[in-house]
Amino acid sequence: MAIISDRANSIHLAVRNVFPHVYHGLCCRHLMMNLRLPSDKKKENEKLWWKTCKSYRLSDFNESFNALCLAVPRVRHTLTSIGFGRWARAHCPGNRYHYMTSNSAESINALSRHSRKMPVTQLLEFFRQSVQKWFYDRRLQGIHEKHLLTQWAQKKIFKKIEGSRTWTVAGIELNSYSVADSGKGGLVDFVNGTCSCRVWQVSGLPCGHVIAVSKFLGETDCSKYCFPCYSNEVYKKTYEEAIYPLPHRSEWETPEDLINLQPPHMTKRQAGRPRENNRILSRGEEPTPLYCSRCNSYGHHRDVCRQPMPSEVRTRKHPDKGKGKETDNPDDFTQSPADYMYPSFNLGDF
Repeated sequence: MAIISDRANSIHLAVRNVFPHVYHGLCCRHLMMNLRLPSDKKKENEKLWWKTCKSYRLSDFNESFNALCLAVPRVRHTLTSIGFGRWARAHCPGNRYHYMTSNSAESINALSRHSRKMPVTQLLEFFRQSVQKWFYDRRLQGIHEKHLLTQWAQKKIFKKIEGSRTWTVAGIELNSYSVADSGKGGLVDFVNGTCSCRVWQVSGLPCGHVIAVSKFLGETDCSKYCFPCYSNEVYKKTYEEAIYPLPHRSEWETPEDLINLQPPHMTKRQAGRPRENNRILSRGEEPTPLYCSRCNSYGHHRDVCRQPMPSEVRTRKHPDKGKGKETDNPDDFTQSPADYMYPSFNLGDF
């Protein structure tokens, strides 16, 4: 079991208390946002970051990490203090199962962005309907699948087969082989189930070196080198349980000793639709300041600005005494209504 999340203190405390022996890794994307890589050469720095996170070999990790620290020196202390084992695949003490980010949790948040505004009973019903549909669809997919592996694992292996067609294999011992590729090569040991590239033992899927040796031995199927968790049989057992809906409220069996709890006293909220907080900031992430172009202040946008603005009132034209011309500049907007001298009239003249 592995838990991947951001650097929130509440999540870290909960995992430590409830699952003290479970590996708790960090989401590499959240961590990258916390590092605030420089905007200049942003793509190059992000590419170096992901290469560092996803490296399997320790030598590859050291090369990528040193290159990243050379480009952005200030990240060395931060990443070292956090610990390589919490975010780097090469130093991971457990198994992350290919999950380098918390995108799965973010997908659930995006799915329930409207439902979570409803009462809790309707929110639970929404999740129940979603889980019921997911289990049903995946159960049917597993039943109609005729291969030994899941479709996801098959795609991964097919891609590695294409990439290892030109690699050469040489035997060392009865169950040990060396594979020459375009990079650092690999040493495959079938007795211990390892490869020097560390892809096989870390990911659970055969790497290109194992596939090349399998072809060298004349084998037509390399699925036996996969971990059991990628088999279609395990996939079907995962979704074999059915999710049933609740009956109608009128058919519920209410216990006689049920205690009727009243909600806590809440202060009256302000009128209007409550403001949406689309996303909770990660630990260490700086919020973007809001700027209003209407009143030139910070803290809100122009659309919700309620600051009083000085009125721009055009001064009226009136004839000067003895001269029939205007005394005020019609383009002068600085004169306020209080300072404007209106002409006086004698009601006896009408």
